[in-house]
Amino acid sequence: MTVLFKPQPLSPRELDLLRTLRTHLHLNHEVTFTVDTLRQLGFDRFMPRDSLERINYGNMIGKWHFYGHIERTGKTVCSTLESNHGHREQEWRIKEKRGEE
Repeated sequence: MTVLFKPQPLSPRELDLLRTLRTHLHLNHEVTFTVDTLRQLGFDRFMPRDSLERINYGNMIGKWHFYGHIERTGKTVCSTLESNHGHREQEWRIKEKRGEE
C-alpha cells in the first residue's frame, strides 16, 4: 500500500490532548468518544484556528488515527450539542496504549 499523504508528526500539544482524553475516558468509565467529547472538554482553548477562525478537530483526529492512537468503532451517533442540530458524528475509541509516549 502506498501512502499518498503523511501528516506532520504529532505535536507535544496534540499528545497532551490525547493523554487528557485518555484520562477523561478512564475516569468516566467510557470507551468511546466523538468530536462533541473534545468540545465539551474545552480542547478548542488549546487548538489553533484556521483563517476563518474555525477549530479543525478533524485534522487532529486524523493525525491520531494515522499514527495508530485511535480507531473507528464503525458507528455514528447523533451530536449531543444543541448547536449541531443532531447531525451524525463518527464514534472513535482509544487503541491499547503503546510504549511510545
